[in-house]
Amino acid sequence: MIADASTEEVGKLLAGNHCGLVLLRSELSGWLGQFDRYGGAGADRAFYLESWDGGSHVIDRVKFGGVPLRIPYASLAIVGSLQPDHLRKVFEGINDGLAARFIYVWPSPVPPQRPDRSGAEDRIKTLHSAFAKLRRLNWDRDDFGDPVPMVLRFDEPALDILDRVRKEAFEANQIRGAGLMTGWRGKNPGRLLRLALVFELLQWAVAGDTEPTVISQEMTVRAADFLDYAASMMSYVFQDLLVTDTERDVASLARLIKASDAPLLNERKIYQKEGFHRLRVAQHRKSVFAKLVEAGWIRRADVLTGGRPRGDWEVNPKVREH
Repeated sequence: MIADASTEEVGKLLAGNHCGLVLLRSELSGWLGQFDRYGGAGADRAFYLESWDGGSHVIDRVKFGGVPLRIPYASLAIVGSLQPDHLRKVFEGINDGLAARFIYVWPSPVPPQRPDRSGAEDRIKTLHSAFAKLRRLNWDRDDFGDPVPMVLRFDEPALDILDRVRKEAFEANQIRGAGLMTGWRGKNPGRLLRLALVFELLQWAVAGDTEPTVISQEMTVRAADFLDYAASMMSYVFQDLLVTDTERDVASLARLIKASDAPLLNERKIYQKEGFHRLRVAQHRKSVFAKLVEAGWIRRADVLTGGRPRGDWEVNPKVREH
C-alpha cells in the first residue's frame, strides 16, 4: 500500500510487487496535482491510464541510467476521496478516459451513531483468516517455469450475463455517441469481469474450502447488480458536475435569503461570507444577481443620494413570507 510517491517511484514499487499495489489517498486532489510536476508532457497521466489494464509496462526515462525498468504487472488500485469542485479537474480538457476508469460513490449522509462492538472479535478473526487465504492464492507457471497469474474462466451462465453487459455498452455508445457517461459505461464489461472475480475469491476466502477454478453465475449476477448501483452513483455525480457555478451560487444565495429573513442585501457583505468567495468576481456576481432579479426574488435598492449604487438589493416581501 502506498500513499505519496512520484510516478517513477510507483513504477519501481510495482516492478517489485507482482501482486500489485493500492494507492490510498484521503484527498485525491493531491495525487492529481502531482501529474507532470517535474515535466513529462503528460507521461504521468498516461502511466496511470495504462495501469488500468494491469499488464506489462516499461519505463525508460533517463533517471534510471538508460536501463529500462520493466514492470511485469502494472496492477494499481487507486482509492480515495475527492471534493466535487476538485473532481471537475478530472473532467477538464480532452476526454482521455481517466474519469471513466473510476467507480464513484456519493451516498446519502448517515446520522452518527455509537458503534456496535458486539461480535467484533469474531469479525476480526474472520477477516484475518480471509486475508491470509487470499495472500496464499496459487500462481500458475508459464512455459519457462516462471510464476504467472492463475486464470479463472466464466461458466456458461455467467458468460450470458457478460454478453448482455457488452451489448448494453455497445448500444449505449451507438445511441449516445461520445461523452463522459458513455465512456464510463464502455468500461463496464471489463468491470464486470474484475468484480465477479473479486466476489468469487471473497466468497471462497470467507466460507470456501477448495480454491475456485471458475467464476460462477451467482457472483457474476452480484457483480452486475453492483454495476447498476455504480451507474446510479455515477449519474448522481455527473448531475452535480453539470450544474454551473452561477446556478450553484444562485441556489446558495437563495437559501441565505430564506434563512436570514433580511429585507435588504449588500453585495460586499455577502461575498465576504464563507462559501461565497466566487461572488468577488464582478462579472460572476452580476450574473448571479441577474438570475435572482429575473426570478422575482430581489430588485436593486433605490439610491436616494443620486450617487453611485452601494450594491444594496431589496428582497421581495413575498419571498420572506414563505
